[in-house]
Amino acid sequence: MIAALSFLTIFGRGRAPNERTLGWFPATGAIIGATLGLVWWLADKAFTSTLLIGAIVIFADLVITGMIHVDGLADSIDGLL
Repeated sequence: MIAALSFLTIFGRGRAPNERTLGWFPATGAIIGATLGLVWWLADKAFTSTLLIGAIVIFADLVITGMIHVDGLADSIDGLL
């Protein structure tokens, strides 16, 4: 679990995943999703603008995951173009 959190988030040192680590990816994704759900809930209590709330949650996702999704998106766009 620690290795999966380390690989998919900014917490800990990123290590290359192995067979045991891959089994923990769904649980790690659930933890990240629950954390972002909590951020959404708290932002919804503090602000009324859905655009601002969405921006806060996206920013939190980028911070927690170390921008791994943005890197994947950029790689996909680079490969397609």
